[in-house]
Amino acid sequence: MKSNHRTVLVVLFLALVATAPAAAQESTTSTTTSTPNSTVTSSPDQNASTVQVIGPLTRITEWDYSDGTFRLTIEAKAPTLLTVTEAVTSDSSGTGTGTLVRKRLSKGTNVVRINVQDSSNPALSLTTPGSIENNEYAWVKVETSSSLIGGPFDGTDVRDAAIGGALAIVIAVLDEAVAAKVGSNLGLERLA
Repeated sequence: MKSNHRTVLVVLFLALVATAPAAAQESTTSTTTSTPNSTVTSSPDQNASTVQVIGPLTRITEWDYSDGTFRLTIEAKAPTLLTVTEAVTSDSSGTGTGTLVRKRLSKGTNVVRINVQDSSNPALSLTTPGSIENNEYAWVKVETSSSLIGGPFDGTDVRDAAIGGALAIVIAVLDEAVAAKVGSNLGLERLA
């Protein structure tokens, strides 16, 4: 009978191993920052290669964040002035401060490095004279997660959690059933 118990455990283990890749499939979360007319999407490594329009003459073609510094690759169709504002840091009174940096962009590709003061929640807003005329600005934000498990969660995460929970219940029930059938329950016995 012990071999039957072991066979059931081996089958359960193999079933668990077979479903583990689906449950452990790494989902790539994306961080979306947007203005009324455009979107920047960053992958988990904090690097965006999609286009973010800043104004009629400028766009971000690539950006990344590392060690308190944003590195923006900006393409300009004509020379223009770029104004970058770091996200506001506030105190308990509801007021705060921010930094403002202006960079002259030449026609073509420009690489701009901006150091941020608040590395716990790094974000920049960007304007040009053209974007201000259109009442628009662009922004780039790095999502940082201080928790062990970070969101946003989607349907696959819920499915994987349900599969894992169901498998744990099935294994526990089958283990108890096999133990009762084999008689190898090592629980406390009632002494009359």
